[in-house]
Amino acid sequence: MKPVVENRIQQKKILGDSYKQSDDILEFYMSQPNFDPSNVNYNYLADLLFFLIVVGIVTTGRSLANLLFDYAGRPEYWDELYEEASTFNEECNGKFTLNDINKMSKLDSFIRESLRHTGDMIIVPRAVTTDHYTFSNGYTVPKGRHVYDFSEDCLFSESQYGPDSKSFKPFQFVSQNVSASKVDRTYVIFGGGRHACPGRFYAVLVLKLFLYHVILKYHVRTENGNTPKKLMVGPFVFPSKESLIFERRKET
Repeated sequence: MKPVVENRIQQKKILGDSYKQSDDILEFYMSQPNFDPSNVNYNYLADLLFFLIVVGIVTTGRSLANLLFDYAGRPEYWDELYEEASTFNEECNGKFTLNDINKMSKLDSFIRESLRHTGDMIIVPRAVTTDHYTFSNGYTVPKGRHVYDFSEDCLFSESQYGPDSKSFKPFQFVSQNVSASKVDRTYVIFGGGRHACPGRFYAVLVLKLFLYHVILKYHVRTENGNTPKKLMVGPFVFPSKESLIFERRKET
């Protein structure tokens, strides 16, 4: 990392306003007001990058496991998802762009619904860094406190998802034309506003590609044919430890 940072600092000195920023997280940290090019804390930068990598792997891995269980435990949706995936595969002959994969609207909707049912009780952590913060209703939170959203108020809002908001409805977003990476007040899995997770597009793409290939190549089912309960650890949820059974599809 050090040679890259040094080269960018040198290029900024030479080019000035003509310097073209790189589109990566390292450039983002280097553009912060507290970054001192004459005294770079490389250990700090390395810690930041390492943290992002670990967090990205853990959260995406958990989402993949949840997605597999949601798919394997609901055989009533297998045929529709397989038909969409196989049709898409035939049309693109196995070669596609990032925009092409968005054509699988049922797969995207299934993933969004799986993420909506992640199960964590609290989400979107925020810390009060000023002397205090006062909400519109007058409630004041002092400096140093951490504030979380109660997930059910957002992800299972009856005004948005209906009286059966806690039901798993995998294709409800198809007609709404809402992608799995799009955030709003009732879908804050990736946060919201300007602080929404910048890696959500990549994470959703990974989920899509993964399940797409699984659907085409395997029959996946749970041991008892149902969707197993997730593991609750404090306010957070983790995938079930039950086994999944993969059976390779017969080639036609």
